[in-house]
Amino acid sequence: CIPTWDMQKLTNKRYVYSLSNLKPLGKLYIFTGNELVSDFIRGHLAKAASLPVDFWIHHELRRLDPDKPKGCIETSYLNQALGTAIIAVKRNMTPEELKNIETAWYERGHRTAMNWMEANSTDGSMGNFLAVISTGILFSSKYFKDAEAWDCAVRGLKTYMDNGILSDGSDY
Repeated sequence: CIPTWDMQKLTNKRYVYSLSNLKPLGKLYIFTGNELVSDFIRGHLAKAASLPVDFWIHHELRRLDPDKPKGCIETSYLNQALGTAIIAVKRNMTPEELKNIETAWYERGHRTAMNWMEANSTDGSMGNFLAVISTGILFSSKYFKDAEAWDCAVRGLKTYMDNGILSDGSDY
């Protein structure tokens, strides 16, 4: 049996970083169908959904604007992880479970990352932040069928490729 709250044993990082392990665990479940893996993922998805926006934007490192919270790198990692994990296990969720997780993800993950994109320069001067946050938005916008966010993320990645990578191949 896999203990539900031992995600941090998989890594020595903070829980917000540990949740990025849901991405490969979602793939593991898709290939194995092991119900213990599904239960493990669902337990962490429910835990993340219960946490406040402070967690989702990693307030320990990032400034919180209570009127318009901005999700940054950590939020992007959550968007990527949830975009894989939810798809993998959603058939095992109750409708209420799925709704709670999707609502939290949309409001605290997807929307806050879009707030960051709206508030920050998209001329490439944000370096890899633009690339990472855009990538997370690709995952969440695809899941939520948000064409406007998808286009914003693609523009962000294109801008990063055009302006954020120096001639020697490095970035800012």
